[in-house]
Amino acid sequence: MSTMMDGEDYRIREAIRIFQERPKRPFSACACLGPANGEPECFCRMASIVKVEGIYYQISGDELSGITARHYQNPPQQ
Repeated sequence: MSTMMDGEDYRIREAIRIFQERPKRPFSACACLGPANGEPECFCRMASIVKVEGIYYQISGDELSGITARHYQNPPQQ
C-alpha cells in the first residue's frame, strides 16, 4: 500500500541521489545577479538545491556526517 509519505521519502532519496551525481564545483565568491530560469536562487546557491517532481529540496551535510534533504524555503525578502 502506498501513502503520501512514501512519495515524500522517494523524493528525498531522489534529491540526494541527484545531488550526489552532480559534478563537484569549486567554492568561490558569488557574483551572480540573482535567480534565473524560474529557479528560487542564483546559480551559485542552487548548487545545494535540487528540484524533484516540482518540489525544491535543500541538501545539507557531507559524505562523512551523512547527507540529508528537507523542503527548501525561500528566505523572506528584506
